[in-house]
Amino acid sequence: MSKVSKLVIKACSDNKFSSFTGEFITSINPENLAIKSAVAYGVPNGVASFGSLKYYGSPPKLLSFSLLFDGTGIIPGSNTIAVIEQVKQLQDIAYSIHKKNNAPNYIRVIWGQIDFKGRLVDLDIVYSMFQVDGTLIRAEAHIAVLEEVVSAGKGKSAAGIDSDYTKPSGASATSKGSLSRGGMHRRLIMRLLAHRPLIRRLLRQRLMA
Repeated sequence: MSKVSKLVIKACSDNKFSSFTGEFITSINPENLAIKSAVAYGVPNGVASFGSLKYYGSPPKLLSFSLLFDGTGIIPGSNTIAVIEQVKQLQDIAYSIHKKNNAPNYIRVIWGQIDFKGRLVDLDIVYSMFQVDGTLIRAEAHIAVLEEVVSAGKGKSAAGIDSDYTKPSGASATSKGSLSRGGMHRRLIMRLLAHRPLIRRLLRQRLMA
């Protein structure tokens, strides 16, 4: 029988993602991983016409998923570490500020063929079940990781796909009133993050089904 592969979040010392400083291994795998992609276009001078859309580039991808921590004993093997300790371990790897960089760690989310490189941009933890003495026995973490674009060259993209991976440079904004590529990227990232509540609700419904 094949060994069950567990999702791992590895802390990396820099954006080369090759030097690890710690890791968090899930006790319960997520039901799915969602990777959101987008493409940025602009309309020169704000006037739409045939063939007028200008490609400005592709902003970083956004990975989102939910993790369940269960200490009730209902799920075999999930309660070997206390729920509150699992939450603290996750926060230390992905969220806490570390002195070396004065920032949270770069992280790699690895599960099966997926190897996503980036940084945590959102962590919502719901504490949902307690014993009568107040001991936490169930929690759920909703996680969003923004892709860190790797250097050009042969290797793996942030989504774990073998390629000669280079982000398209896109067209430069030359007309008055055009949006800059950086501005378009920022707007699209905000739109990607706006989808998180829906993703969280869908994942929560599946976990409770």
